[in-house]
Amino acid sequence: MLRRRAARSSGPEPESLDCPPDTPDNREMRDSPTAPLTDRTDQEVEDHTANMSPTGQMADVHQSRSQKWKVVLIILCLSVTVSVTLSSPLVTFRTNSTQAPPPVLSTCPLHTANETITPVKGSTHLMVSAYQDHREEGATRIIEMVNRDRPMSLYCVLCCLGHAPQVAPAAVVTHSVHYGYPYVAADMLCLEEPGCHATHVTLGTSLDIQDTLNRTFLSIQNRERREEDFPFYLTVCMSSMFGDYNNVQQFVQTMEFYKLLGVRRVVLYLTSCGPDLEKVLQYYAEEGTLEVIGWPINHFLKPSTGWEAQELEGDIHLNGQLTIMNECIYRNMYSSRYVLLADVDQLLVPASHSSLLPLMEDLQGQHPDAAVFLMETHLFPATASTATQDHSARRRAPGWICWTTSTESLFLKRTSAPTRWWSTPVWCCRRPCLR
Repeated sequence: MLRRRAARSSGPEPESLDCPPDTPDNREMRDSPTAPLTDRTDQEVEDHTANMSPTGQMADVHQSRSQKWKVVLIILCLSVTVSVTLSSPLVTFRTNSTQAPPPVLSTCPLHTANETITPVKGSTHLMVSAYQDHREEGATRIIEMVNRDRPMSLYCVLCCLGHAPQVAPAAVVTHSVHYGYPYVAADMLCLEEPGCHATHVTLGTSLDIQDTLNRTFLSIQNRERREEDFPFYLTVCMSSMFGDYNNVQQFVQTMEFYKLLGVRRVVLYLTSCGPDLEKVLQYYAEEGTLEVIGWPINHFLKPSTGWEAQELEGDIHLNGQLTIMNECIYRNMYSSRYVLLADVDQLLVPASHSSLLPLMEDLQGQHPDAAVFLMETHLFPATASTATQDHSARRRAPGWICWTTSTESLFLKRTSAPTRWWSTPVWCCRRPCLR
């Protein structure tokens, strides 16, 4: 309708807005049957002036009709003005609508990473993923691996929403545990200026903006903060699977065990596995319980399959396990209330609770300020005759951590809280490991 009205009003504007003279032709036009509204108004005027003198009646009728024509012409004028205004492409209308404006695309990147591990050209750094850290105002945290023997300065390149990219020095935080291997898990912190609202980030070796824009960028995740109403209550983060591991029975046992205890999400970092297990992984992935993340670390480093560098050669400890655990915590920070760090051969067994949910509620109620629970661990005995340990702690322990082969500690992390450690005694099956 607006377009049609504008088209009709595209002719020349009236030369004057003055009322036409009260001639016999005008009176005849007003008294014609084509003007019912005017007739009705005339009748009202005649009734109103019935008792007036002839001279007064004529003056009153003339004044009333003059006012009517002025009103009609003013309305026509306003209609022409509104129609022309609406049809003009140079006018921007402002309304009180709450509808969000269309998203503004970021000014970069040219290339986005489609692999889990991305090398930084000209350095020893290997980027894994990037997450917005709401605990540090304006900070983006890049999970990576770096050679601790060859440190170097890097620069963050942030793609700002609707603005030019920002380049700033990167602050590297290397993890203290490396077991003697040259490569270690690390975090790169990038601080953005107010109003940037970065969507992607990468690392460069210089301040040359053109050089850095040609690099591969990481998409920044966790841009929206969540404190409650997590999609999942507890997520199990499994360490990397590599080699020709094909123990279908053990993997199915672990998956079904945790499902019985209320776990609805398991994250696995996969380098390689046997053909039979590959079918099982596909089954759980289609079921929606398992998320498999590719971990091609062997394309960039020579990962060790053991613990100490004195025992096994390699560039990084146990297929980059510490980097995987760090990455999995940030990946699930705003999707799961708790994250359980475990291997496929590690089982968290509640001793006095029906599932892991009441166990965690109990522990959190006893220690409301704790964000990390360190569970004491034991191994299954090889034979029944070797189980000679004291089981007196079983009655007072909230749960068991039963491991078949490993010698690590197991951690339960509350994702949305500051990190405070709390060690809780949990009776298990053979002997304590790290405490």
